[in-house]
Amino acid sequence: MREYLRIEFDRADRTYRVGETVAGKVLVGSPRGDQCKVVRLKRFWRTHGKGNVDKGEPTVTRLHTGPLSTDRLHQFEFEFPAPARPFTYHGRFLNVDQYVEVHVDLPWTRDPRRLEEYVLLPGRPSAPAPSLLEHRENPVEDLVPGCSAAIGSIALVVGLIAFASVGAMGLLFLLAAGFFFLPYFKTLAKKRLGRASAFLTSLVVDPGGEAEVEVRVFPGKTTRMNLAVLELQAREVCVAGTGSNRRTHSHEIFKGAASLSGPGTLEGGKSRLFKGSVRIPKDAPVSFKGGANKILWEAKVKLDVPNWPDWVKKIPLVVWPGEDLLPGAEDLETLPPSPKEPIVLEPEPEPQP
Repeated sequence: MREYLRIEFDRADRTYRVGETVAGKVLVGSPRGDQCKVVRLKRFWRTHGKGNVDKGEPTVTRLHTGPLSTDRLHQFEFEFPAPARPFTYHGRFLNVDQYVEVHVDLPWTRDPRRLEEYVLLPGRPSAPAPSLLEHRENPVEDLVPGCSAAIGSIALVVGLIAFASVGAMGLLFLLAAGFFFLPYFKTLAKKRLGRASAFLTSLVVDPGGEAEVEVRVFPGKTTRMNLAVLELQAREVCVAGTGSNRRTHSHEIFKGAASLSGPGTLEGGKSRLFKGSVRIPKDAPVSFKGGANKILWEAKVKLDVPNWPDWVKKIPLVVWPGEDLLPGAEDLETLPPSPKEPIVLEPEPEPQP
């Protein structure tokens, strides 16, 4: 008989949720079957797209050990619990897929292999990968364009004048002075607003939920403020190549914003609290972190003070399903187990020429 190797899932759409059982069968037929050592089934996840490939540790199962009859089509059934993560994702620069691969081990020849993907969706609640929770409480404060952009433009003009009057050495001196002054310049916004803090009420949010932020400021003296705003962004970040050939591809998946406060006055010596939230779409992609590929969610709080550098705090968050999306999954426990013994079938008739 001719070489034949096929993987069939028990669902036509190959779609499974966490908490369900992935099941199917492997069909094997080979004129060299009498030389077979073992038939293995391997399952794993893998990325593909613009970035370097990330791949999960494979789980290998032996479906059969020993020779196979060369005049029969052999069937081996398989089943395993749907993995907890990562979920199937197809984006612009990044794709994450779950795979099943069958491998027939034959000596002194190229082994037949077959690779098929299936779709994994959220179901029973599962914990995010530990890598997603690393450094999640490490917010970053910085300055953003605002008053700082205006000051930067003035500095550029001054630099050009300096270059015309004192030459390259004078410009170099001014740049060096600016480099040492920059750390002090970045503290101006903090000094103007006094004690300021911002935090998310929850650092792990469900798709369809809200990223809620609380901002508290305690200015030392009365200060005008143009606005306070919360921005929420999700991005694909994919790194390709290494060393001097390293390239980073980034694509914005989602961006939302909410006003925390309009123009007003912050009274000196009194604490002010601002609250707001941005809703995450129900179908939003969840957070993902591989070695070279990521789906990152980040909240950014911005306080715009007239004629002063903007105060900004960036807070990473994790978007992960916490809701039970698998009604009736408890019935899976009562399903009869699949037969474990191989079933021998007659070979499919070959098409007539």
